[in-house]
Amino acid sequence: MTATRAVLWLSAGRWGVQLASILVFLFSAKFLSTSEYGLYALLMSFLIFSELCARECMENYIAPGASVGQAFWAYAIGAGMLCGFVLALLVLMLANLPDSDRFIAWVLVIIAPFQWLAAVTRGLLLAGKSAQTLSVVSIISAGVASASAIGLLVSGAGVLALLV
Repeated sequence: MTATRAVLWLSAGRWGVQLASILVFLFSAKFLSTSEYGLYALLMSFLIFSELCARECMENYIAPGASVGQAFWAYAIGAGMLCGFVLALLVLMLANLPDSDRFIAWVLVIIAPFQWLAAVTRGLLLAGKSAQTLSVVSIISAGVASASAIGLLVSGAGVLALLV
């Protein structure tokens, strides 16, 4: 695959994920109360920051050609998931959330390390020159997650629907 085709595939994948995020954003604005939407914004800010850190640290480390065994076991799993967990705990400690919203924040602590693990997978796909596979999987997973979140929002699950 040429570099131009890889960039086009990666762009299409990122735009597809962003489109799914915008749809969830629009539905959440309609179906959440003001306080629930504020909690959603707080948690999403952290998840976006965590994903950005994971992408920059993991994909850029793995993609230049590190061996799969070395990158996957030594750095990505151990350090990556630990970083995600520590970042999530930091947010939980710094955020002044009421007790009723603590459960959602603890779910965030569980989700964050898996964002870093997903960045490992993306990095390995990029290292293997599989931009098309990465883009297709990203679009499908974002579509399924967005459809699930929108369905749960419509059914009245509230802010819990956005943890999908």
